[in-house]
Amino acid sequence: MSPPPQSSTPSSASSSSSASKTNNNNNNNNGISFTITHMNANHQDSLAYYLRVYNGVSAAEASTATLETITLSDLVLRTNHHHNHNTGTRYTVALDPPLQSFSETRARLVAMHKECLERLDLSDIKITAYRVPSRPGDILAFLICLSGILAFSRRENLLPGGWVYEGLRLETGWWWPQGFAGFCARMQPAVLAFTLVVHAFEASVLAYTRLRRHGVALGSRVWWAWVLSTLIEGFQGFKRFDRLVREEEAKKK
Repeated sequence: MSPPPQSSTPSSASSSSSASKTNNNNNNNNGISFTITHMNANHQDSLAYYLRVYNGVSAAEASTATLETITLSDLVLRTNHHHNHNTGTRYTVALDPPLQSFSETRARLVAMHKECLERLDLSDIKITAYRVPSRPGDILAFLICLSGILAFSRRENLLPGGWVYEGLRLETGWWWPQGFAGFCARMQPAVLAFTLVVHAFEASVLAYTRLRRHGVALGSRVWWAWVLSTLIEGFQGFKRFDRLVREEEAKKK
């Protein structure tokens, strides 16, 4: 005769429920730890954006942000700005609305990242290098602009004995209009000033509308390379920078 089937007792059901909750908690903890490590290692720029947009922290301080804790209702970040180098400063970034579960963490962080980019007027495409003129048109434009600036940098260059005057035969060359050398010498200050002012304006526009937007740090080597290059070649620098951005965009597709 077979024994009667055993029914589960309340204590065994409770033990099973507790074990399930423990496993869920362990999975959540592991997932949170992975997310924190991943964000600190690969998405530090996102952490900086969160502090700048949601907490009004300066870009300089936000650049040192690290993620400490994630809860259903907020993120806890710490910065190590030079004013608080020993202890750092802790900030709480509210998650509004709160997460229903930790499985929503990744999607929420991505959504916050996109919102921050929009509010800061930044691009997700980062430019980390300077590109020298390499196409024939780029090289020609750069050399023409550089030669023009050097030629008009001093009036003496355009007078008898000057390297431009003698090299281009400004007075004796049949291809020049009569009196062209004197005209160039008289116009030298105006031509130089006009060129430098226009190119300086173009370089400042590039710095704000391109370099800042694409994450080129102010005053960095890459920043200076693009700015100084545009001071020489003018708008041609915009075209080369935009080509580089398009190439980076294509890599992401």
